[in-house]
Amino acid sequence: MNSDYKELPSSKAQRGRPVIVKKFWLQALFNSDVGSYILESDVSALERLTNISLSYHEGNTPSFTLGFSFIENKY
Repeated sequence: MNSDYKELPSSKAQRGRPVIVKKFWLQALFNSDVGSYILESDVSALERLTNISLSYHEGNTPSFTLGFSFIENKY
């Protein structure tokens, strides 16, 4: 097994429960086209990001809204 990966628990108690990936969205954003725009001062807030949602607007002009959900934080 590659040392970069951890084996997930397989006990009966863990089956069916979601696996929490710490700092998932921070890592996803760092590894995307926007990664080069993330400043050091953004990191502590993005570590608390729990979801990104997308909503399309109706009308003649194609547009959308991105929604960002965070756990409670000082920001």
